[in-house]
Amino acid sequence: MKNRLTTLIVLVILVFGIFKVYGSESFEVDVTGSVYKVIDGDTFDAFPVGRVRLADVNAPELNEKGGVEAREALSKLIQGKKVYLDVDDKYVMDRYYRLVCVVYVRIDSEKLLNVNKWLIENNYVYLADFDNEFTPSKWNLYEYYVEEGREMTTISMTITRLLTETITKSLTKTLFVTSLYNNTFTITSVISSTVTISFPYTVTKIRETEDNNTYYLWIIIMVLVIAFILTLILSISLRRR
Repeated sequence: MKNRLTTLIVLVILVFGIFKVYGSESFEVDVTGSVYKVIDGDTFDAFPVGRVRLADVNAPELNEKGGVEAREALSKLIQGKKVYLDVDDKYVMDRYYRLVCVVYVRIDSEKLLNVNKWLIENNYVYLADFDNEFTPSKWNLYEYYVEEGREMTTISMTITRLLTETITKSLTKTLFVTSLYNNTFTITSVISSTVTISFPYTVTKIRETEDNNTYYLWIIIMVLVIAFILTLILSISLRRR
């Protein structure tokens, strides 16, 4: 009876562990890029995606205390490396047209490091829960992610925004006028015209999602484990009677 009770406790812990994993924020890699310039502690440039802003963190400015240290810490993590970006599904970009992302970098063949969370935990940046899809309290510091042999489905989402630019040109015209009294004077007039030009700005977001078979396999495993536990509990209760 004691062995069965121990087995029951272990199985219950396993089930709660599975639910805990699924209770964390959904991890996804939308697009990857190669980092070629770190701007400051929360912003960098990567090819081919352009400028990236780390979601829900705020680093000190470079002229503020801790600003240079934050940039150096981010540089050591990602400079010259491949990064894996989970792009904000809600707005994609901020008002400065930077991609808002949770950023991951590979630390070994199986795991990715959550750069946003690492910078927060090591006090290089401040937590700033902005309006986006992410919930920082549900982030994991490490995520399991193996690229080899993964079946992926690629989804492209194109977002077009209208940018407006105002161009002002000035034309100066000079006239030389001679009066009847042989006095010459100059008249200068300035003509200004303003033209507003609007053009579309398009960003394509690429999302890679796991094959649905993996998701359904996990569901089946969870159902089987729960069914086994319920059967075991029922069996123990009947024997006690």
